[in-house]
Amino acid sequence: MPDITIDEARALVTTHWADTSQLRPTSIEKFDLLMRRFGRFAAAHEISLLADVGVEIVDSFVRARGRDRRGAVSDAAASTMQVRRAVLRAFYRTARDLHLTWDDPARDIALPARPGSATRPLREDETELLWMHAWSEGRLRRHAATVALMLSGVHSGEVGHIGLGDVDVEARTVYAHGSVKFLPRVLDVEPRYMDALAARGDALLARLPGVAPECVVLATKSEGSDGQKQARVCTTIKEALRRAGLADDPQVRPTSLTAVPARAVFDASGRIDLAAGLLGLSSLDTAARAIAWDWRGES
Repeated sequence: MPDITIDEARALVTTHWADTSQLRPTSIEKFDLLMRRFGRFAAAHEISLLADVGVEIVDSFVRARGRDRRGAVSDAAASTMQVRRAVLRAFYRTARDLHLTWDDPARDIALPARPGSATRPLREDETELLWMHAWSEGRLRRHAATVALMLSGVHSGEVGHIGLGDVDVEARTVYAHGSVKFLPRVLDVEPRYMDALAARGDALLARLPGVAPECVVLATKSEGSDGQKQARVCTTIKEALRRAGLADDPQVRPTSLTAVPARAVFDASGRIDLAAGLLGLSSLDTAARAIAWDWRGES
């Protein structure tokens, strides 16, 4: 491993994130700021080389006390600690890909779960970490395609019915077939997620010569009942969450992925009907629960 400082590694990693366009610019900026803070924290403990970073210093940074809105020193909230751990894991994930280190001292840090048991959408940092692992470890397999579909608003029960004929690469959309619970709809797909779907489609067509594109299912086997297909999808998502270090939070489930774009639409517009439409829901109350919006409490 090269004799590289934490700050030099941070610069290489963030540059790689920007060059590959696999993270949003806002996420890169946020992650970079936190990694700069980690570098200063390590320097205060007389650690400057990446190779000298161990579990102890990472654990201390993740749990470090801070100041609340009133300026008083207080223990870090569970959500704050999980953000710190998620960013460090994203950093080490890429640092390993760039052969800057073989380690991930943030991998085995156990943190308390957030209070409450209701399912919630993934936060931005969690989404980025999950996507990084899905893309790096399975871009031509079902993992990246499954995560890409669900982060676009496709439900786990719909994933197994989406074939190449449902993907419009030029328009960057995918057609979700709906079900008894969900209405059919056309969903916008981020460029990076569409890249994953296109790569998966090309790989499947090369593996299945002579098969019509509309007969090629993107993210799971075409055979089996609806329940079997959904079970395979949920297994894939749980595996991706585990690899990203997100499986220990009881509020994070496969539906946490599908709710991400709906929550983003709601946050941008303030309109729960738009979030419901994206999810294929006719009930606004159900949509509010899906995106963890307590409209009664807020009102």
